[in-house]
Amino acid sequence: MPASRPWLTRKTRVITALLAVAAALAACGGGAAPDGTVAPAAATPRQRALASLPEPRIPDAEALLDWAERTYPDLFPLHQRTSTWTTYQYRYYPQTGNYVGVSGDTVAVMGPLSGGALKVVGTRADFRCLVYPQDCVAPTITVQPVDTSVVMGTSAQLSVVASTQLVAYQWYREGVLIPGAESATLTIANPALTDDGQAYSVVVANTLGSVTSRTVRLNVDASASAVELNACREITAPGRYVLAHDLNAAGTQPCITIRDVAGVQLDCNQHALRGDLVNGGGALALRRVQTFSVRNCRFSATTLELADVTTGSLVGNTLAPLLAAQPASVQASNVFGMRFANNTLTDATYHQRFSFGNVFRDNQISARAGTPVSAGVLTSTWGGNNRIFANVLDGRWDGTPGTVNGADAGVMLQDESGTTVEDNTISRVHGCGIEWLGKLATATLQRNQIAQAGVCGIGGADWASLVSSTMRDNRVRQVPTLFGFTRVYGLRPARFEDGFQRPADTAAEFRDNLFEGNRLEEPFAGTNPSAYMPLFNRLGYTPGSVSSIIGERALVAADFVIARNTFRSNDFGQVLAAPDFGGTPVTGMVTDGGGNRCKPPPLPYPLSCQ
Repeated sequence: MPASRPWLTRKTRVITALLAVAAALAACGGGAAPDGTVAPAAATPRQRALASLPEPRIPDAEALLDWAERTYPDLFPLHQRTSTWTTYQYRYYPQTGNYVGVSGDTVAVMGPLSGGALKVVGTRADFRCLVYPQDCVAPTITVQPVDTSVVMGTSAQLSVVASTQLVAYQWYREGVLIPGAESATLTIANPALTDDGQAYSVVVANTLGSVTSRTVRLNVDASASAVELNACREITAPGRYVLAHDLNAAGTQPCITIRDVAGVQLDCNQHALRGDLVNGGGALALRRVQTFSVRNCRFSATTLELADVTTGSLVGNTLAPLLAAQPASVQASNVFGMRFANNTLTDATYHQRFSFGNVFRDNQISARAGTPVSAGVLTSTWGGNNRIFANVLDGRWDGTPGTVNGADAGVMLQDESGTTVEDNTISRVHGCGIEWLGKLATATLQRNQIAQAGVCGIGGADWASLVSSTMRDNRVRQVPTLFGFTRVYGLRPARFEDGFQRPADTAAEFRDNLFEGNRLEEPFAGTNPSAYMPLFNRLGYTPGSVSSIIGERALVAADFVIARNTFRSNDFGQVLAAPDFGGTPVTGMVTDGGGNRCKPPPLPYPLSCQ
């Protein structure tokens, strides 16, 4: 047998140094990859990305033997060619008499330092993090995606570059996962005008960590050419319109009115549109418009009007009052499928009615300080399936206990269903950070940061009911109480509101809701409980109480439907008294899901407080 292959003909030796390294790596988890297997429906963005993680790179014989030479030149000096014999690929180093080789998946060594016994030091997979260290650290993003502009119908591409190859990608549009978008480059085929201003981001992940890219914007021009606007006017024909300079309204009509048209884009190019302070003309009105885009405008007006509009966007605009003494507002009615994003409203608020399927994202809205007060910084009434996320909402309350100034709530909802309020930062309101009047059903309020509210973090009042809704992972601080709920009035008749669309109330409900992972921090000192939800006392209703609505009926015992409300892993703190559920527990109304933390309550009590 050839003398140059003695490790195949006699007992060989192990290199103890490599064995020690391999053992140490196995002990600290640096060899084999951690178990990153997740179900496709995993909850977090990182877990969703990991569902498409590529298989780890396993070094082949050449890569592993090259690594051994680089890492241990005293044991394997100078580069040697790879030899083969039967199933083995190996290198022999005559200067030291050492051998290192690979047979299939097995890695073995021999040499004078081993004492003569052939030893297996691991598998090729055990060495992957040594050979490819960049695959075994949490990823970073070395090149971020950037804002991209295209003409309607022309495909666009967004891309990201990660610090390592062994990563998974998952792209998101408007914070929602894009199925199948799992590569470093995202192609957006034939974007339409309705895509203008959409936000995209990507999560890059491996089993050791994840990172989310910056959010970028897709700008879609309605056409390559544009109509230049040099004066205030009506727009009734489709196309792309661009402001040439600042424009000022003169008279009682808005400077720009877009009406009775589909397929219109207004780009102000950061020029100003101003209302008429003397005669009351506004800056902009959209009336009976479909498929629209309004962007890059600096509005100065008392009111922006949106009425009967469908499928469009207002992105990257600003709004401020004409006079500091007059707050500004966006007044929207019958708005469907609109995206309101990256806007800045100063001394202003947003109000919509009878509106469905709208997205409010990444806006900064600050109400006017002092009086008169506004109901909410962002208000949605008699609508549904709206999504309000990642906004910064400031009610400008002065923080004096018991005073009413600034905005009542950061987000105010009335009679909404299917609406989501998540990841918002809400501060300085004299009422509750998030508040609802009327029936709130199938809603999700989660991961909101609420601070400095005069009444509560999250609560309902007046005709409030809560049905099949989730309050999860909200962080609330510097408030009197985490949750506040009181039923004040009775049952309203059908068509009670000025739009004559609402059905009659049928019950006062608080059922099938989940309160999970919410946290109260730095509460205002006082005798109030950490939450006030009098479920055991008919929602705190005063018998006979009704509002001024004609035809409203007072509640009777049979009108209350209170059942199956689960509280799990909430932290009410131990400064204020435990949540007040209204006296002696009633079976079936409150379910203890476990893990709740609160000050020890008087017994009997529906929750086991830690």
